[in-house]
Amino acid sequence: MPSPLQTEYQGIMTSPLGKLHLRCSDRGLTHVLFETDAHAPKSATETTPMEPEKVTEHPILNQAIAQLSEYFLGKSAHFNLPIDISGSTFELTAWHTLQSIAYGATLSYRQQAEKMGKPKAARAVGQANGRNPLPIVIPCHRVIGSNGRPGGYIAGSTIKSKLLELEKNHAH
Repeated sequence: MPSPLQTEYQGIMTSPLGKLHLRCSDRGLTHVLFETDAHAPKSATETTPMEPEKVTEHPILNQAIAQLSEYFLGKSAHFNLPIDISGSTFELTAWHTLQSIAYGATLSYRQQAEKMGKPKAARAVGQANGRNPLPIVIPCHRVIGSNGRPGGYIAGSTIKSKLLELEKNHAH
């Protein structure tokens, strides 16, 4: 998160999941926030214009919008953005581990905890994932319950399921 003295830039883009509010500092992307949109398409694979609606001109925001657009179109499975996030050591480790989950693949919370060397920390992993400031970019939607169900997600389990569906349909 940017320091109080650091300038924060904001942008809004329309995605197949509704509006996404993006924030960045001069160092990197700080937040991807979902906005509930009653007119959002029923499926993440439906075509929706992904144009910036309100963007403070900043190269990092422009990059984020371009890469998120490519992601939603199934043209890119990876993000290459500078990020500027902060969290506890455990949260940062959890978020780093999320970035190792392949596009279209899933892990359980227990498996993520094991990859982190904390096999008994599945619940704490879920809590850390819930505090992820960059959903989609840091793919916490790829972590599911041991029972195969999506589990919780910052934007709700329906959005999480749509992201998993999008990746399944576009997996290379």
